[in-house]
Amino acid sequence: MSPKKMVELGYITARFSDHPLDLREDGKGQIQQVGFDVRVHSISRGAGVGYLMVNEKRLPSYAPLATNPDNAFVLQPGAYAVDCMEDVVIPADHEGRVIHRSTVNRCFCLFTGSIYDPGYRGLVAGTLYVFNPFVIEYGARIGQFEIVPKEQASLYNGDYQNQTSHSQAAEKINELKS
Repeated sequence: MSPKKMVELGYITARFSDHPLDLREDGKGQIQQVGFDVRVHSISRGAGVGYLMVNEKRLPSYAPLATNPDNAFVLQPGAYAVDCMEDVVIPADHEGRVIHRSTVNRCFCLFTGSIYDPGYRGLVAGTLYVFNPFVIEYGARIGQFEIVPKEQASLYNGDYQNQTSHSQAAEKINELKS
């Protein structure tokens, strides 16, 4: 699905009114050739242990990082949870995907998320794998989101529906298991 159509149909929206979508099509805005650029809102480190068993899961807690005086996150090699400034709604017969922008890749980093199932509504988020020290400014375009046709078995209605942050999802999941 074209990034313009994703916006027109309301499948991708700004999470915060003070950070509206940048709909320029000149390569400097969020509309790209085949995807829609998503921006960094918060970055966290995992704290504690997460686990996934056959019939149970528990997420680690998340320790948010602060920006430096230049409003940037200074990251050392490791893995980080990233919450973006955008929300998505994945229509039936489609799936969503997020992957790093090429500049992120060229800085020896990878940004990726899981499949966004048909029917998912909520935050765009993912994991940033940093292999070399990396600095990224708050609001910088970190990844590209795509919505692609996919035959579905059913609509998503799982634990992460309407997720607002990594931390909120962990609290919800872990509360259910306590």
